[in-house]
Amino acid sequence: MLDAADKIALFQRPPHVEAIREDPLGYLDYDHGAQRALADLLETIADGLPFDVSRAGAALAASLLRRSAARHAALEDEALFPLLESRAHDEITRAAIAIARREHGDAAGRAIELAEELDLVATTGRARNAESLGFMLRAFFDGQRRHLDWVEAAIMPQARRVFGPHDIAQLGERLVDLAETERLRDWAGLAVIEGARAAE
Repeated sequence: MLDAADKIALFQRPPHVEAIREDPLGYLDYDHGAQRALADLLETIADGLPFDVSRAGAALAASLLRRSAARHAALEDEALFPLLESRAHDEITRAAIAIARREHGDAAGRAIELAEELDLVATTGRARNAESLGFMLRAFFDGQRRHLDWVEAAIMPQARRVFGPHDIAQLGERLVDLAETERLRDWAGLAVIEGARAAE
């Protein structure tokens, strides 16, 4: 099991572009590890409510919920799932993918709502309603872990079975495109923050 520093490093040092191209399925495994680390962080916050919650931990979790959860959905919905649907024509695989897509949609709204509550904890040091926040946290991280288990058990083995070298190369390029788009968004966000500081 990873310690706190190793979990944070998952988000701070993602695989570089060439590693993604070389092993796109490994990059998806990395992403699942990062999502599990986020779930662990959310569980730690829930366990510390109402009085033993790190403001820095709440701020980190809020940021990751906004960025990492959206990235995870994009990697699967825009890269892995379309390619697998084009290669695996059985109804079982298509049904498994439909379930995972629906879970992404459900998680997206909950992630933003949860991030807003954690912003308040990060700012004030306390939850608006600790019982309600604890329920929201547990619902999210339990659901995310179930989702990751589902994709790992029902979808990833099928991808590994049916993807040939050309598919792997195509998946790698699509994942690189998504990773580069995310980096550009990060730089743009940093520029906005730095511009606001300069204007103060």
